[in-house]
Amino acid sequence: MFENLAENIQSKIKSFQVPPEVKAVFENFLSQMGASTKKTVTISFSSNLGLELVEIDNVAGIVTKYANKPLEYDSSNRKIYNYNEFAKDLTEFFEEFDISPTSNVVLSLQNIYFGLIEVPGILQEDMIKNVILSEVEQSYIFKSNEPLVTWDSLTKDRRDKTKPNSLVYAAIQKDVVDGIIEACQNIGCKFISIEDSHVSILRGLSYLGLIENQLKDGVIWQLMIIAQNSYSILTMNGTTPIDYFEEPLAMKSFQDDEIYNAISSSSSEILNREDSTSLILVSETDLVSAELLSNQINSHQMIQFIDCNKYSQNALMQTSLDILPEIAEQITLSAIGTAAYAYNNFPIKLNFIRETVAEREVSDFAVGNLKVNLGNLEISLTKSSVRKLALILGSIMLIPLLLVYLIIGQWILPKELDKSNSLAANIEAINRQISDLSETNKQAYFDIDTMIDKIIKQNKKTLFQYSTLGEIVPKNLWITHMEDSDAGFLMVGVATSTHVIYDFYKNLKLVGDNNSLTLSKLSFTDEPLDNFVSLAQIPESLYKFEITSAPEMGKNNLVRSVFNLGEEKAEEIVSNPKSRVTVSVPPAGNSIEEVEKDADSAKKTDSTKKTDTTKNADTKQKANSTTSSDGEKLPPNLKKIEKF
Repeated sequence: MFENLAENIQSKIKSFQVPPEVKAVFENFLSQMGASTKKTVTISFSSNLGLELVEIDNVAGIVTKYANKPLEYDSSNRKIYNYNEFAKDLTEFFEEFDISPTSNVVLSLQNIYFGLIEVPGILQEDMIKNVILSEVEQSYIFKSNEPLVTWDSLTKDRRDKTKPNSLVYAAIQKDVVDGIIEACQNIGCKFISIEDSHVSILRGLSYLGLIENQLKDGVIWQLMIIAQNSYSILTMNGTTPIDYFEEPLAMKSFQDDEIYNAISSSSSEILNREDSTSLILVSETDLVSAELLSNQINSHQMIQFIDCNKYSQNALMQTSLDILPEIAEQITLSAIGTAAYAYNNFPIKLNFIRETVAEREVSDFAVGNLKVNLGNLEISLTKSSVRKLALILGSIMLIPLLLVYLIIGQWILPKELDKSNSLAANIEAINRQISDLSETNKQAYFDIDTMIDKIIKQNKKTLFQYSTLGEIVPKNLWITHMEDSDAGFLMVGVATSTHVIYDFYKNLKLVGDNNSLTLSKLSFTDEPLDNFVSLAQIPESLYKFEITSAPEMGKNNLVRSVFNLGEEKAEEIVSNPKSRVTVSVPPAGNSIEEVEKDADSAKKTDSTKKTDTTKNADTKQKANSTTSSDGEKLPPNLKKIEKF
């Protein structure tokens, strides 16, 4: 994970494009500090077009500088004829575009030998080199020329040495690289990378976004490159090569369209790979048109063609106005890939100057003074310049820190402290109010759950009482008043006999929680009977009773409730013993029969008074009198009143 992160950071730094105006100011500033800057120039060589110089603006995505010069090439031996001509053309490029001759150079050369190999994971770099050399030396090109090889590992996890190590490698004549470097020594430029054109083409396709879908893992696709005297087919799985095939072909020996039939027939077996989804055709020779070849190839794949020759009709990349359209059409895919060396991090890296993987993991610039690469600009720093830059950068960083300290310490902090103190005072005042309200709520607390439970219990109790009374009230007993409160229970009524009352009282105590009930009062009533019932036949006398759990609930309240009288009238009736005959409640242990016997005895004792009163009442009734024997006015619904 950290390796990928480091590669991404390095790619971002490389892809940074310094604007020209900023670059000029920056270079002048660095020169004052004792540091030097170097520009990186990208050169591509192809046997068909010669040398190409391309410079691109990565931010704008356009080609800003382009030129090409023909350079004679030996196709049979696959090498440049004259290295001095190479150096001359390079010098003219520098002069034409006002480039410093001491710039760094990235060079892409025509592919000579390319292949894939798998070696044991335990092999060291020197042993891997020997294996590749033994493979390369089988080619006729290296029978008389010493090979220079470079390789890159395709195995993502190289820590497990028990697994084989898959490699992609390339080879070139060693005297070609030595001849180019030696010829350019007098110029003063420095080659930081010399790579195979196959890698440049892959990077160019990636940079232009032409294979964006193909570069996903698991996607099989093929790249076919037609060169001056051969064609090659590279099968890829995303960004990883999995197969390579190259077929030498004397293309100049074919007449007219015979070359297309020859290429189509000889490549059909490889191109008809079932799992391959697309084919990219790239022609680097004027002898073959990639467009015409795409029509000749019989394949199920989606075919895309790119002509880097005289058949090219459109520029591969947008160019600045300084470049003519017919010149822009000559820019090859390999030249664009070389120019994108600093801007595209394609995973395959083959550098003939640094053969091994370990060497390529070091910076592309020479060891010595500290060098930093920003896009295509190299900055070389000496110890003195580093100290000066560090001092300047430190001062620049301290100035805003000092300003921030002054602003916070002298202006913001006092205001914030005042706000904090004010807020603390407000919080304290609110807490006091909350405390006072809490005390008030405790004093007048209303618990709705308790109230609901209380009401439900009262309702249940009332329903039970009414249901019970409906079951036990006899037909000769009437309840005229009943109340049940926290003070106690009170029931008032009348009955035809004491026996009925005591039966009702006994049954009432047997049901529910009525053990505390007492028959507090029992007496005759001499009030109008229609206040109680409306019957066809009303008994001559009724017994009034009072059952309660709190004897103090009776008296005036009882009389006022039963007869609908005022407080004064009720007090008069209660305090006048002549208005009623009271039968005392039997003491504990007396039977119902004994109580009835006492009540009958009391009734006989007053019978004489009742008879005399009745005679006087009859006489007055015959005279249509509405006045009682003692002068009281009777109610219109009664003809007589008897007192006991």
